[in-house]
Amino acid sequence: MPAVRKGLPAPRMLLGSHKPIQEPPPPMVTIIGSLDQLPVELDDLPPLSADGIVFPVTAGERERYRTKAGKRVTQHQWAVYDFSLRIPKGKIVRYKDICTALGTGSPRSVGSALRNNPFAPYIPCHRIVASNFFVGGYSGQWGEGHKVNRKLHLLEEEGVSFDAKGYVEGGERFLWKPEAGSIRKG
Repeated sequence: MPAVRKGLPAPRMLLGSHKPIQEPPPPMVTIIGSLDQLPVELDDLPPLSADGIVFPVTAGERERYRTKAGKRVTQHQWAVYDFSLRIPKGKIVRYKDICTALGTGSPRSVGSALRNNPFAPYIPCHRIVASNFFVGGYSGQWGEGHKVNRKLHLLEEEGVSFDAKGYVEGGERFLWKPEAGSIRKG
């Protein structure tokens, strides 16, 4: 278990690594392409060691990874998590857009992967909404409740606005569409 230094700034680290970044890591090709092209600022994420969460990035790490319940993460789940990491702040994606971009699965399988996301909040699953731009679910809760309110709060902090019924106002305006050809299958 890594040591926790209180009161000191954490060194910048690559997700899944315990070593400070000294030089650019070699690119790793995944279902989404190169992980070094992710629009994720590590300074924007909570320190990984704070929750003891490590996000595996290599094929070997992913093969060995088990959830707290001892379950393996499927290739489809890894693909959903990798795709979700690419969604920029202030943008949303619909469940169906993810399975369409990946070329596999269904909106329900994407929802299931996100409901069982062992890497939250590092995988920004709050940025995925229903096809009709309804807030959808969050942490296994659908439509209303304190968990869904947390999702609304996270999105509102990023500039996404909702109406009183939980629908994204001007949904298309916030919709993120990955660049053509940026999604690659393993």
